[in-house]
Amino acid sequence: GLSASRLAFRQGNFVPPESRQAGIRARDIILGIDGKELEMKMLQFNAYVRLNYKIGDRIVFNVVRNGVRRDISMKLTSRIKR
Repeated sequence: GLSASRLAFRQGNFVPPESRQAGIRARDIILGIDGKELEMKMLQFNAYVRLNYKIGDRIVFNVVRNGVRRDISMKLTSRIKR
């Protein structure tokens, strides 16, 4: 039920240690950040994070896991890479 441009991507099997420690799991579906429903593709998402957040900022990932929406907070310790 999402628009074609609405951010929604499934986390791959590799989860960076910082993300795993925060609670993000393989196969989680990332819907947005800080409650914002972002209209972008996954590669644009990485640029969005780099442009809008600094190392040390706290980010809340809005995810769906097993059909349940949850918010996962994490401190940005390095740049998100893909």
